[in-house]
Amino acid sequence: MTKISFKKRFDVGVVIKNLEMAKMPQGYNAMAYDYWRSVLKTTLDFDGCDEFTIDYAIRKSLTDPELYRNYCPAEFLKLVNAHYKARIREPTEQHYYATNFTLPGHPPLSWTLWSGSRVEFNPSPSTRLQKAIRNARQELLKKNQSVYKPPSSACSLTEVRIKLGAHTPFQAFEKANLIATEIRGVLNILVNQQVNSQRSLGAPRPFNAILDGPYMTIHDSEGAIPINSFWWQEDWPVRNHDSGTRQRYEKHLDLFVKYRNGLLKGNKLRSEASRSLTLYCQALDNSKKSNAFLELWTALEYLTNTQSDSYEVTVRRASRLFENSKEMLEVANHLRHRRNRLVHRFGKEGNGEAEILVHQLRIFVEPLIVFYITNPYRLVSRQEVGEFFDQPPVRDSAIRKRKIADDWIKYCRWH
Repeated sequence: MTKISFKKRFDVGVVIKNLEMAKMPQGYNAMAYDYWRSVLKTTLDFDGCDEFTIDYAIRKSLTDPELYRNYCPAEFLKLVNAHYKARIREPTEQHYYATNFTLPGHPPLSWTLWSGSRVEFNPSPSTRLQKAIRNARQELLKKNQSVYKPPSSACSLTEVRIKLGAHTPFQAFEKANLIATEIRGVLNILVNQQVNSQRSLGAPRPFNAILDGPYMTIHDSEGAIPINSFWWQEDWPVRNHDSGTRQRYEKHLDLFVKYRNGLLKGNKLRSEASRSLTLYCQALDNSKKSNAFLELWTALEYLTNTQSDSYEVTVRRASRLFENSKEMLEVANHLRHRRNRLVHRFGKEGNGEAEILVHQLRIFVEPLIVFYITNPYRLVSRQEVGEFFDQPPVRDSAIRKRKIADDWIKYCRWH
């Protein structure tokens, strides 16, 4: 299990001190407490952990009597790890997540296991469970028709049902939504890699052809909805995928299975690959192309492990994946400058121009995601990925660097 730790460049002692002051005997300052608890969460490095469980562990740790005996960062970190481990060991309740994918043609599989959950495509409508889920969804919409009315859509829809365990319905939604996003990430990469740069006509629409929605619900083991809540997509397109989407998608169904296996079977970069798929898919779900570009740049920083480094490192590492790395470095530098200009212009860019930038940035992001999924050199962390792409681009220089490293290891044996 991933161990929770503190990030560098934070003085956690200052944060803990302010939380302690917010709970002084003379009065409880709820506003200050919530303010600094949010800061405290940001100081934690919990990649690969369930965020709902992290929130639970933080709350439990801050009210734990042990912390009052020794109000310091080390004690808090010990407690948050202990409460997180205890929570994930507690039994969970079975939930179902129901949604639709704008998936043309036949689904890739009738069902698959993904992150320990069972994902079914077009489950049989005649089963008692699926009938109960459909009836519950329709009844919920009737009750909330003054708030939300599903848009009519000409998209082909595939029903998706995810069976999973969670402590609460809200946690079930967060976990299932991430699984659905990861799967859509793989499917959209298969489609998007076959699309060349072009300008869209008509109303703005997401770059991704395969979306989920238009609304999503959580159900208990009997198919009933345990909470009077559901989630929906704000910018649901009436028509999304074009006539070529089905051909592009069905042509590479075997790759979906290959990518799934790469994600699920012994890949040390599995959690990083999942995170990158989520960032990629969420970025290209944006109808506004300038927002899509900025979010896709965030995915590039994550994949190159350069969130805390300069953009020079980002573009250098991103270009190393290509044989013509010198030419691609120029393209990456162009995108870096356009990204900075977009930020300083508050994201104001014409959709047509921004769409070209998204296509250019995809050229870097998509191969890097595939690199993480397949992990051909069995790397174990994003740090190692960054070091891998930092190696000299010339073979002779790389061999020389390896020899120096080997000589240093021999030296260390004798000293």
